[in-house]
Amino acid sequence: MKIFLLLFALALAGWSFQNCNAQVMWQVSDDGITNWYYSDGDEFISEKLDREKWLTTFPYGRSLYCNAELEYYTDDKNFELKNGVLKLIAKQETITAKVLDWEADDHLLKCEDRVIGPNLQSFNYTSGM
Repeated sequence: MKIFLLLFALALAGWSFQNCNAQVMWQVSDDGITNWYYSDGDEFISEKLDREKWLTTFPYGRSLYCNAELEYYTDDKNFELKNGVLKLIAKQETITAKVLDWEADDHLLKCEDRVIGPNLQSFNYTSGM
């Protein structure tokens, strides 16, 4: 029975790949075949990052300052897109920048009732996201 299910899954996979844009994965078990579909992904075939699918920062800032993160998430500086592979790069480098792009340099960052410091901060690490 397992051999039949495996052969059936292989034949069905060949048909599905020709008739479907999504990537299909199969799980064969004694209970039957389970189909898993992966769609709307990114194969990174372009030289530029697709900003419709990917963000380079959190919507609420360029660092998780309430968690005392040490890195600053850059916009375009810390990733490489080449040959279908996206590499996120972390660097040990000092940068002074705003945590919240839309606030003034002296805006006080708060976590609940605790003041973390000014919006303009120094970071010892940069990272892609």
